[in-house]
Amino acid sequence: MHLRLLRTARRLPVLVALLITSLAAAAGPAAAARASTAPELRPAAVAPDLYLVGGLSIADEPPTGPPVQQVGIRVQDAYGNDVDDHDTITVDWQTIDWNAHAPGDYTPAGGTLTIPDGQVEGIIDVPIAEDDLSEPTEWVFVLLSNPSGAQLGGIGPGLAFFQINDDDPRPQVSVGDVTARSLPDRPRIMKFDVTLDRALEDYALVDVDTADGTASEGVNYLPVSKTVVFPPMVTTKQVWVWVLPDSNGLDFELQASNPVNVNIGDGVGIGYIDEIFEM
Repeated sequence: MHLRLLRTARRLPVLVALLITSLAAAAGPAAAARASTAPELRPAAVAPDLYLVGGLSIADEPPTGPPVQQVGIRVQDAYGNDVDDHDTITVDWQTIDWNAHAPGDYTPAGGTLTIPDGQVEGIIDVPIAEDDLSEPTEWVFVLLSNPSGAQLGGIGPGLAFFQINDDDPRPQVSVGDVTARSLPDRPRIMKFDVTLDRALEDYALVDVDTADGTASEGVNYLPVSKTVVFPPMVTTKQVWVWVLPDSNGLDFELQASNPVNVNIGDGVGIGYIDEIFEM
C-alpha cells in the first residue's frame, strides 16, 4: 500500500503537467494569448472602457453667487484618467431634490447632455433661486440615465450633485418682557415669548435660565432651566415660569444663552410681578 502511494506521488508532477497541456490545447489560441498577457494590468492593444463621472459643485446663493450653477460631467477611463479621444457621447439628466426644494431653491431642469469628440467634460446648467430665507447648506442631485457612447460611472453610478450655500444672515432670538399680577393665595403662570426675527429652514436651539432680580428663586418664583427648540419655519415658542403668592412689586430675568443656528438679539426678558390681584 505504501509503495503504491509513493509511486503515485512521484508521478504527480508529470500528471499535473499533462493536465495543464491538455486544458491549454482544448481552450485554443485565445487562452494562450490571455495567459501571455496576464501580468499586464492594462494591455495597450485593448481600448479602455469609457465612463461618465459626475462630481461635486459648490455655489453661493445669488446675489452673492452666480444665478446659474454649473455641474460638470467628465469622460474617464476605468482608471480615472480623463479621455478626450472618443466618439460623440450623449446622456440624459434630471435634477432631483435632496434637502433643497424646487422651485424655491433652484429651477428644476433636465435634458440631454452631448459631449463631442475632443472634449473631456460636458456642462449642465441649473438656475439657482434667490430668497431672503435663512437656510442650512442645501444639496441637489443630478441623475444621469440612458448613456450612449459611454457607461455610467462614479457615485451611484450616474449621480452628480451640487451644494448651495446660503447667503442670508442667521435669525436673532429674543426674549420678551412679561408683566403679571401676583395672586394672594396660589401661584400663577408667567408666559415669556421667545422669538426669532425671521424664519429658518432648519432647527434652532437656545438655552434659557431664570435669574434673580429683586425677586428670589424658590421664594417668589420657581426656577426654570431648559432648552427651547424651534422646528423649521417656527418663529415663536413660550416658556412658562410659576410666580408664587404674595410676590408683588418684584422682578426676575429669563436669560438666553448657547444659541445653535441663531444669534442672540435681546437675550434677557424681565418678569415684572405687579401688585396683588384681588379676587
